[in-house]
Amino acid sequence: MIGIYCITCVETSEFYIGSSNNISSRKAGHLYRLRLGNHPNPILQNKYNKYKEFKFNVIEECTEDLLIEKEQFYIDTLKPSLNCNLIAGRAPIVYWTIEKRQKMSLAKKGKAHKNKRIYSPDGLKKVIENTKKLFSNQKGENHPLAHLSESDVVLIRSLLLENILYLSDIAEYFNTSIACIADIKYNRSWTCLGPLPKINAKKKIRSLSKQQRIDKSMITNLNKKEAI
Repeated sequence: MIGIYCITCVETSEFYIGSSNNISSRKAGHLYRLRLGNHPNPILQNKYNKYKEFKFNVIEECTEDLLIEKEQFYIDTLKPSLNCNLIAGRAPIVYWTIEKRQKMSLAKKGKAHKNKRIYSPDGLKKVIENTKKLFSNQKGENHPLAHLSESDVVLIRSLLLENILYLSDIAEYFNTSIACIADIKYNRSWTCLGPLPKINAKKKIRSLSKQQRIDKSMITNLNKKEAI
């Protein structure tokens, strides 16, 4: 249904006038926002918070091209007291006076924001302690995202200190990503094992093949032990 509608406060008989090309949908939208407490029209929201009981009526049905004209006619004729803006087709604009802003500020001082918790000093200490306990049990292998064992990481650190293999060689051997090996190398992960000493920037011989690099590293000895 397309037309002009009216929202009336049953207790005070004050009303709001609006227009829509889908009145049933607009009615549901108004009620939903009012019940949530975040309606864009603060005058209408304050009345709803105080009295709760509103009545929704259709004043006139019309074509879509006449909506703004008809809405303006009814606003000028009936002079609704719950409209923020008395010009049809514009979003409601509210300009608060300095006195009104100070009054609103004093009313909300010391109250918790609806999306923010305010803790007492003792309560905040408990939250910090509980958070530390939670994460202290999620280090190393116990971390939910860990896919390497502690023994694997110890070996990776040894290979990094050996500085013969490329990061890609180590990543392939342990079936992980180069980024994962880089995080271990630069102490961005597995810091529970202590910091890894700074590795000397010894230039690797790029002429060596991958197999020659592996033969020179300690991985060869490990493979022999596993074979035995």
